[in-house]
Amino acid sequence: MGKWFIKKNQAAAVQELVEFEKEKDQAEYRRKLYVALTRAEDELYVTGVEKRGQEKSWYQMVYDGLAPHCREIKGDDEKTIAWRHPVDGEHQYKGRTDAPSVRDDVLPDWIANAAPEPPTRRIVEPSKHDETHGQASGGALDRETARLRGTALHALLQFMPRFDRAERDKLAAQALLTLMPNHAQLHQEMIAQAHSILDHQDFADLFGPNSRGEVAVAADIDFEDKPSRITGRIDRLLVKDDEVLIVDFKSDANPPTDIEQIPRNYRTQLMRYRAALRNQFPNRPINCAILWTENAQIFKIIDSDFQSDTKLFTSS
Repeated sequence: MGKWFIKKNQAAAVQELVEFEKEKDQAEYRRKLYVALTRAEDELYVTGVEKRGQEKSWYQMVYDGLAPHCREIKGDDEKTIAWRHPVDGEHQYKGRTDAPSVRDDVLPDWIANAAPEPPTRRIVEPSKHDETHGQASGGALDRETARLRGTALHALLQFMPRFDRAERDKLAAQALLTLMPNHAQLHQEMIAQAHSILDHQDFADLFGPNSRGEVAVAADIDFEDKPSRITGRIDRLLVKDDEVLIVDFKSDANPPTDIEQIPRNYRTQLMRYRAALRNQFPNRPINCAILWTENAQIFKIIDSDFQSDTKLFTSS
């Protein structure tokens, strides 16, 4: 689950947003727990380590839900060692009847050999590949202000689609008081810019029900012929029946006018996110795109495994 830290001086709207996100995380956490619990075919064993701070853990959720309906099982010392559900349930699993018999006093050859060393995986974080490109290059703002503005605009594009159009302005204004408290003169222009992107008809799918913002990804794969672990967050992910689209927001003051001018580090970032999702979506093209927030343009790179061509989609 994500971790959320609320500061005492945060605006009420921001706190409301954080609580909303925390509840969404909790709902997804419970959904995955349910899926895990219902996969057992014969018996399910729930075990855990007793420690502090587990009042909201998955183990505690299971215990609170089932303990009143379980039979307590005690050991020789009369201490509780387990609970069984249902109360009158017994061990029913009979095991395989066709398994070959093995003598208990004969150990397999591998038991005396040291386990092989696990493969060393390099950690690949795609988002680090855009740090060298100056977002404020050629712009009116200084570099630090441009960086803050880009980060805040990304945040607006992440959370504003979750709310009704009538609520967005108020919530965005409250959020910017926390995100950019010393740059109030930029707030209205940033909200208008966010609206121009969110309300654009060409981006309806991108911010629609089949998309998600800030999607965490992690995958152990062989990338560039090396064992790798790719971790990061995708700004926007759109999943359709015939396409998966990875979108990265860029706030460069002077975006390129041609797809060939996309900086190499931006391309590398997208290619690595694509590699991380390949096993998840093996039968669909995984296309990548950069949404330039300054001019509401999208440069879309078609998945070379399905189509070698590249295309440029421009919206204005």
